[in-house]
Amino acid sequence: MTKIAQFGVLVEHIDGGKIYHILCLCCCIIRCRSCNLNQCKVEHASVSGETLKLDTVYSRFKRIFQTGRGDKICKSLFIIVLHLVYPYIEPILVVDRTEFTIGKKWVNLLVYGVVCHGVFIPLVWKDLGERKSSSQKERLALLDKLLAWWRASKLPLPTLSLLGDREFIGQQWLMALDKRGLKFVIRLKSNLKFHVWHKGRLREKKVKVRHLARYLKRKKENTCEIVLLEELIVNFVCVPNEDKNAKEQFVYLITNLENPLQAVSLYRKRWKIECCFKHLKSNGFDLESTALEGTHKQEILFAILTLAYVLAIREGILNQYEEQVPIRTFKNGKAYRKKSLFLFGFEIFKPKADTFLGFARYFRAVIWDVLKHFKYKYLSYI
Repeated sequence: MTKIAQFGVLVEHIDGGKIYHILCLCCCIIRCRSCNLNQCKVEHASVSGETLKLDTVYSRFKRIFQTGRGDKICKSLFIIVLHLVYPYIEPILVVDRTEFTIGKKWVNLLVYGVVCHGVFIPLVWKDLGERKSSSQKERLALLDKLLAWWRASKLPLPTLSLLGDREFIGQQWLMALDKRGLKFVIRLKSNLKFHVWHKGRLREKKVKVRHLARYLKRKKENTCEIVLLEELIVNFVCVPNEDKNAKEQFVYLITNLENPLQAVSLYRKRWKIECCFKHLKSNGFDLESTALEGTHKQEILFAILTLAYVLAIREGILNQYEEQVPIRTFKNGKAYRKKSLFLFGFEIFKPKADTFLGFARYFRAVIWDVLKHFKYKYLSYI
């Protein structure tokens, strides 16, 4: 336990006792597949071997969240998670929100993460505290946090392509992404207007997206160039909507990729974030069952769940998911594996969290592998 705590200290100077309680809670969450502290406290005796009153256990768990150092906990777990998934990541960043209620209060998490081995891995998040769309300022602040923490991890930062749905628009926002060196593929609403760059000149009148789509259809083309804030030329892409139940006939995308037609295949990977939210909520750790109130508490809890989620994903990858899980073909011609990478890995990973001692040894071995892989100078301390 001390050696694991030392890793936490090396990462972000977190108290060793705090690391112990975080890992213990993580172990309980994995066992009962719920992040409700009242359910987790019942598992504590089996996990830790300690005979404590349930109220005492509950108080210990609550103290994890009663801290002004929530950002340091999230940053520490960010660095651990990034090292665990770094060998498998694709240079794709996805942004979206997920929301649920605790009583009458809304939890509204804005989340950024990467695609790793075909699944979405959360990296940074912020509870916006009320049911609303994110502002351009909030998105940029969280994005800058992700980029700063990534640099602090000492891992190379690739050129990332950001994928986002129709909420994540705004010309100032898109300009800011380009200035930060990010590529982007964002879906557009049909009523937005843009200046068009046509035949080497800027058209004076703005054109609505849906009108631009009709023009491209007549020309039997899929792309054209549009201009943001009369400064940045980007690509507009229009393709037929494959969803038979969709209200709109076309999908409209805006991108600064050099090859705009790559935007279509890239944008399809945005859906990975919805699958992740499902695993963390109804199909995995029952995030919505939490009774914790307070934005920083939700952010710390989400960090703990992300650690458990990533460890399950890692086990799935290391145990040859593609070779072990067969593909099932449906009548509509679509084919999916019979089990998700998360569920496959979770079944292998869960027995390792039956006791805290077993989980601690497993976690120590994982950290050892990470440090050995990246050849850290403090390897001998673990």
